[in-house]
Amino acid sequence: MAVAAARMLADVPPITVTIGRILYHPEAIMLAARPADALMPVLEAATEATRQVTGNPGRSGSKLASWTPHVTIAYSTARQPASPIINALGMALPEREVKITAVSLVSQRGAERGWDWHELSSARWGTICTCCPTGGRRSLSPARGRLCRRPRAGPARRGS
Repeated sequence: MAVAAARMLADVPPITVTIGRILYHPEAIMLAARPADALMPVLEAATEATRQVTGNPGRSGSKLASWTPHVTIAYSTARQPASPIINALGMALPEREVKITAVSLVSQRGAERGWDWHELSSARWGTICTCCPTGGRRSLSPARGRLCRRPRAGPARRGS
């Protein structure tokens, strides 16, 4: 799935999102990643890669309606009042821009609420690859037909 997603994301530049607004859920505290539509290429690549590998078309309908891009900062496994946490953190932290250049395929081991996730692979985009003629972008290695994993050595120089 990661290789299929990386193919689809090969020409996507790093995606800049803003984090800062705090989202509260009974099982987690998260920072919203905005604007959500900036990450739509990632959602579409992940959905299509899953469909290609599993044959499952997934859910139909508006993808943005049920999708909330976020960065989880804490999980909770205990029942507890939310007000002390909300009073301490508030509704937002100082906003920061971050660049997104990868999506990970993870395996969850054990119970759902154990959050024991292990990265199986990742699809990267918008980073530098000096071994492939891709205009400086890290992508599929034409010679090997798979994701290039050679060390990055800085920006590729055109004409060299």
